[in-house]
Amino acid sequence: MGSKYTKRYSEEFKGDAVALVDSSGKTVTAVAGEFGISSESLRGWYREAKTDRGEGTPGELTSAEREELKRLRKENREQQQTIEILKKGDRLLREGERPVSELYRFIHAEKANYPIVLLCRVLHVARSSCYARREARPPLAPGSPPTTRSRTRSRCRTSLPVAPTAFRASTPSCGVGGAG
Repeated sequence: MGSKYTKRYSEEFKGDAVALVDSSGKTVTAVAGEFGISSESLRGWYREAKTDRGEGTPGELTSAEREELKRLRKENREQQQTIEILKKGDRLLREGERPVSELYRFIHAEKANYPIVLLCRVLHVARSSCYARREARPPLAPGSPPTTRSRTRSRCRTSLPVAPTAFRASTPSCGVGGAG
């Protein structure tokens, strides 16, 4: 991956530059100067095109083979991670009823080591419920006083808590909406 200032060239442009090197007999550096590109970029494109045509050095991978290798490495990494998750979560996946709260605790504990998407797929948990549970507030402990959440007045421009009725009657309205 290059820097954010790296120029991106279309496949057609690359092909034209490589074809000019092949057909004109000019050096890679001369053609790169004509196109206003780096000679190293053009040299890489030329080498890649030769390999794709079967003219490269023995043992060099074609573009298709490189793509397949990249895909297989990714698939292998995901399978290794799946095996690790299954080993760690073995007690959660045994026959019988799975306690959902234990699954979520396990996912939360392992999210630093594995992608949540993979954890949810392996443990057969809906990803949306996993995210919803993560963002939910913890339930109140038994016997604790209920928390009061301040309501806001929707017709006022500022989000101030609603004052008690006795106090509201003695103060002027914010002037938005109905009479007051």
